[in-house]
Amino acid sequence: MATRVFCLYVSEDQRLFERMSRSLATLEQAGLTEALGGASVNLTGGLIGEAKEEYERAQIILMLVSADFLAAGHVSQLIHDAMLKHERGSALVIPVIARPSSWQSTAFAKILALPRDASPITSWRSEDEALTNVTEGVRRAILGRLERRHNTEEHRVRIFISYSHKDLSDLEKLRPQLAAVFDGEPDLAQPIIWDYGSILPGELFQEQIRTRLQSADIVLTLVSPEFFRSDWVRAEMSWIRQIPEKKRPRIIPIILRPVNWVDSPIGHYQALPRDGKAISTWHYPDEAWLDVAKGILNATRNVRRGSQSPQKATKQNSEGITRFEIGEVFKTAGTPTINYEPPNEFGQCRAELAIFGKGLVVEGPSGIGKTTMIRRALTELGCQTQAVWIRCAQQTEVTILENKLLEGFVGYLVLDDFHHLPDDKKNRIARLVKAQADDDVPLAKIVIIGINRVGHTLMEGFPELAGRASIIPMRKQSNSLIQSMIESGERAANIVFRLRGEIIEASEGSFFTAQHLCYQIAIKAGVLATEKRERTIEYGPSDVASKVLEQFEFKYKNLLKAFASADASCNPKGAGLALLWILRQEGKGSVLLDEARAEYPELGRAFGELVSSGFCRLFDQYPSLSAMLYFDPRSNFLVVEDPQLEFYLKKISWSDFARHTGHIVKISSEGKLQFHRAPWHKVVLQNFCRRHEGGKWSAHGSNTSLPWWAVACLGGAAAAALTALMNVMPAEWWLWKTTLFVGVFVTVFILIRDPRTRYMRAFWLVLSSTGITNLVPSLGLEAAAPQMLVRFFSEGPGTGFNLIMGLIMMTLLVLDALEWRRVH
Repeated sequence: MATRVFCLYVSEDQRLFERMSRSLATLEQAGLTEALGGASVNLTGGLIGEAKEEYERAQIILMLVSADFLAAGHVSQLIHDAMLKHERGSALVIPVIARPSSWQSTAFAKILALPRDASPITSWRSEDEALTNVTEGVRRAILGRLERRHNTEEHRVRIFISYSHKDLSDLEKLRPQLAAVFDGEPDLAQPIIWDYGSILPGELFQEQIRTRLQSADIVLTLVSPEFFRSDWVRAEMSWIRQIPEKKRPRIIPIILRPVNWVDSPIGHYQALPRDGKAISTWHYPDEAWLDVAKGILNATRNVRRGSQSPQKATKQNSEGITRFEIGEVFKTAGTPTINYEPPNEFGQCRAELAIFGKGLVVEGPSGIGKTTMIRRALTELGCQTQAVWIRCAQQTEVTILENKLLEGFVGYLVLDDFHHLPDDKKNRIARLVKAQADDDVPLAKIVIIGINRVGHTLMEGFPELAGRASIIPMRKQSNSLIQSMIESGERAANIVFRLRGEIIEASEGSFFTAQHLCYQIAIKAGVLATEKRERTIEYGPSDVASKVLEQFEFKYKNLLKAFASADASCNPKGAGLALLWILRQEGKGSVLLDEARAEYPELGRAFGELVSSGFCRLFDQYPSLSAMLYFDPRSNFLVVEDPQLEFYLKKISWSDFARHTGHIVKISSEGKLQFHRAPWHKVVLQNFCRRHEGGKWSAHGSNTSLPWWAVACLGGAAAAALTALMNVMPAEWWLWKTTLFVGVFVTVFILIRDPRTRYMRAFWLVLSSTGITNLVPSLGLEAAAPQMLVRFFSEGPGTGFNLIMGLIMMTLLVLDALEWRRVH
């Protein structure tokens, strides 16, 4: 049955359309196509009437591309519709480059265009030659579609050839040599040899290359200086490394010209011709090409022999399992590959990325999968190599961004961690997004990846971006998606989690948390790689929670204690602790300080202190905090930067954590922290005993201390007050005096709760009390200190009391020394 072909063009290219129609008439005469249909796309409307019907029925859609064509009205919608047909397989789209234009930034840039090398027809030495090349390309596309429709699986060795286009002449020398050696082997089927030239017009060339690489048995690399400078070659080598090791093809470097290939990533492979001697240095190059062809023949025999090995076939049939390390299956860092599950927002993201000019903002909490989603969508669109990625948290890459803004760029500019950029650069990016959206023929697209509300903050600063940029917020993923991801990992590792439901519930909509839990549970069960036989794992999240928390304890505990105590000088305090609690409760990894202040109005002063100077001082004093938390002073937004921190905050004991940071809290039935103030005398004592470090006063809750001399003075003052009180008491009340003295001692000991200093303080209080009461009479100050107090110590309790006091002081000294050694 003849193929229906339809062409879209503009009136300015009417002459070229008519000449192309006459050239394609040869295909109609051969019975391959019907008469070429076509329509001129005018500036006022799209296709109508009979032209629209022919367009809808077409199996091949040709687009005669020129600057006028791209600027014509309704062309963008027609291109979008045609690409949808192309992706569904209902029609094959083939761009035909008529005149020079900036078509590389369009949605069909990923499709192999005609004529050869996408050179415009008008730039050829002869238009007839260019149109003949177009006709031949259309013929190949039609025959290729028919062949694939009726093709059956062939058990032949597949060879992929990777090369630089500048070495095309060398490839043409290899082809006849390969044909000759395989023709001489009647028992060996001809291999399927595939290279860039095998791509049919209208095919997605990046997708075809990746598919062929994944199915290849052998990859031949034509090595030359140009080979290592080719962007396409680097992309192909990267795709090969992404193939699981057990399925990775055998790589054979073929050295065309002298180059330092030994130190390259392919330097450890056995090269051809023999001894890795470059073909261009052979006295007889044909002899070198023959040596290369024979080497490929031997490699093909080995591949074929290995695929037909009875033992290997039996093993594959009985188990059918590819071995993966458990860290490859459940990845706790980097982009998941084996069990990747597209999030709910993937379809919208892919559609937005296909539209050039309009800005795109993807916002959401850390670890939700924003960067991974963008990378996968660009890969599916075949545009990954057109993207420049900038990590805005890295100063070196911000310099690269500055150069891009000055020089200009084409393609995708992806700005990850956008919220880390200075305000002036954010403003420049916003103005550039607006300019690109207003461009008649957009050539680039800016993609912004950042925290929650980064897009809304940008819009509030630049209202004119409305309609010129799309915002995709990423939220928690559904339990069904989390389950699908876990099940994919189970199949790859050949295991089954009996408590899968608990893992899903504990993940709380986070792919990252689910990956981490599955990894830890598998490790606890002793699963290090794919199991030979399906194994059921009985462990669940509760079995690994303590181990995970233990690992995170060293990383987070001290920094979070400092954060929770940042407002200790305020009264009441607790803003830092409340913010951590809200981050833990919300599950979205961010909190707006204005909302937190409204939720805890009693802490308004403490929140104000944090915003004005507390956060700046805290992040300066603890630089590691910036890797965990990010505060945007422009929007008063606090965001979790480390996804592991969210898990830690949800699992720790909050009553213990609050107590260690000097807070007394309870959790209400509504899930709020209820702060209880300490007794007034304890607050006064803690504020007075604030530690002096490096010339700066620091507040760490109750963990405070004073120099020994200050404690001695404090003890002396207490002793003087005690002496005055005892002066008014009768001498025969010595029992009451003893009770009073011990009561004061015990009270002070209880009030000072810092385990690192309480023994020393109590010792100095006791020493000061006894020392001053005995020192006063010896200085002749009996009038100030009555003799009855002296008699209290000498005649009252007697020697036994002094002995007890001495034993108490010695015990306190020993305890304090042991405590100091333990702490330090």
